[in-house]
Amino acid sequence: MVNKDEFKNCLARFASGVTVVTYKDGEEMGGITVSSFTSLSLEPPLVLFNLNRVSHSHAVIQSGKNFAIHILSSSQEEISNSFASSKVNKHEFLKSIGYELEEGVPIFGDCLAALVCEKEVMYDGGDHSIVVSKVKSVRLREELSPLLYYNRKYYRLP
Repeated sequence: MVNKDEFKNCLARFASGVTVVTYKDGEEMGGITVSSFTSLSLEPPLVLFNLNRVSHSHAVIQSGKNFAIHILSSSQEEISNSFASSKVNKHEFLKSIGYELEEGVPIFGDCLAALVCEKEVMYDGGDHSIVVSKVKSVRLREELSPLLYYNRKYYRLP
């Protein structure tokens, strides 16, 4: 059996983009950095991400309907770290970086892309849930470069 540390060290060798999921729960806004994001289907347009069951965001996404997925640009390392931290008030952080509401969810600027999504279904995935969602609209910024994550560090393309 593979131990937890070996498994995490192995998976850290997979380079990926960085995403943040944002939502609005009543008057409170929030979000979480998510490393496990991928496309699922073109027809209909579906994406998925995995969410730790013990995170505060899990309960909000499970009970909610809409959220936004932001694909971060190379200038957004602080945003990734802030949404990954349990010590940061996400509502206040969103207000500090600026946002607009679309379909009732906060969208912040300067990201490579933002997808406004409607949750379709959540599946059991061990200590995580697999969240499948339908993409309702997208925003693109083709002139920006991506923020990448590899072996627990951020990287940027030249």
